[in-house]
Amino acid sequence: MAAASSGSESARPVSRPAFDAKRRAARLRRMRRQVFPLLAIGIGGALGALSRYAISLALPAPAGQMPWGIFLINISGALALGFLLTLLAEQFPRSRMARPLIGTGFIGAYTTFSTWMTGVVSLARDGAVATALAYLALSMVAGVVAVVIGMAAGRSLVRVRREMQQEAS
Repeated sequence: MAAASSGSESARPVSRPAFDAKRRAARLRRMRRQVFPLLAIGIGGALGALSRYAISLALPAPAGQMPWGIFLINISGALALGFLLTLLAEQFPRSRMARPLIGTGFIGAYTTFSTWMTGVVSLARDGAVATALAYLALSMVAGVVAVVIGMAAGRSLVRVRREMQQEAS
């Protein structure tokens, strides 16, 4: 196994099981840091997509009319995103799986830019150009307002929780 070179007995060091075990453990930790967030995103995404689909079935949009189901989905998702990500950042900054699971996965699949734009194009194609423009503008304004309200609610919850903890101690 060991090859001789220039008169030395061994050119390669003998394998050290402890060193190999440390390398395997380090490689496994790196894989977990990469794989678990992807699994969280996938699980959250599947649940978010199913939720969006169920709501869109429950609130269908007739041709030429405002797609209120998709509007509700996008605005509630913007509100939830503002609230949850603020709460996670300020109250649980070390939580590694919550953001990929909830923010990227669930809310990312629940709210979709493509569905929103498809609704706008469908309205315009059906001749409801004014409704399409109103839906476009209303969605943008309401989405930003919802994120701001969600962030404010998240900060308020964190502030109230901290005050309660201070009073208890």
